[in-house]
Amino acid sequence: MNKTRYYITPYGIWYYGAILDKLVEKLENALRMIIYLPPDIRAELETLSELELIEDFEDIGKWARDWINSIRGRILDWNSCKNLYESAVSWKIALRERVNEYILLKPRLQKLDEKKLIKEMKELPEDPRIREWLKADENRIKDFREGCNALIYGLPTAAGFYFMRLCERALRELFKKIHGETSKKTWGEILDMLEQYYKDRQRPEILHILSYLRNIRNKIMHPDQFLTQEEAETLYVYTMDVIRRLKELLGELER
Repeated sequence: MNKTRYYITPYGIWYYGAILDKLVEKLENALRMIIYLPPDIRAELETLSELELIEDFEDIGKWARDWINSIRGRILDWNSCKNLYESAVSWKIALRERVNEYILLKPRLQKLDEKKLIKEMKELPEDPRIREWLKADENRIKDFREGCNALIYGLPTAAGFYFMRLCERALRELFKKIHGETSKKTWGEILDMLEQYYKDRQRPEILHILSYLRNIRNKIMHPDQFLTQEEAETLYVYTMDVIRRLKELLGELER
């Protein structure tokens, strides 16, 4: 009986690439700590081991499986963490190079510079306002990096989802700053409450942008609607502007 052969899809490329990014990030953070705490990376290795079944990616899956067997029943010591980190970085590079070899029609960024975007994924944007806001919450960094990953791999609707999550985080932070409490209300309800708050005050620019993005959010959340690559890249630009303006407004509110 012939062995079933599986092939990776564009979404799979993005998905496993994101898992590999997460693995590298966890290992790197652990190695940077003053006091070493073994990172929990078993879930990422288990997911990557699925690549054993994927045509032309079996070696990456086997590498992950070998590491699972190697650390089973023991704590990941510092030297092993360092070795796994170096190995994971090399596989991350290999995955991207291999994908570039097999993709017949490579997705191209329409407006953004790919090299700059990749650098921002690794090091975060240079703008200190954006860097500070992202670094305040690990989930913000995760959304940012996964959104950028999706852009690069030509998955605009997925990218839009992550960037819109960042905008919603900014919206809720502004609401909490003004009203002194968090809210479980929807995006639209919170935005309406902020609009009401600023009805007799000078309306900040961030509300203009968030009001415009409400329609794009509705499009992303609709199962029959999709973003184009250009729309997703434009949303990235808007998202960075939302974060910048939020930091400026929060600074003004604290004075």
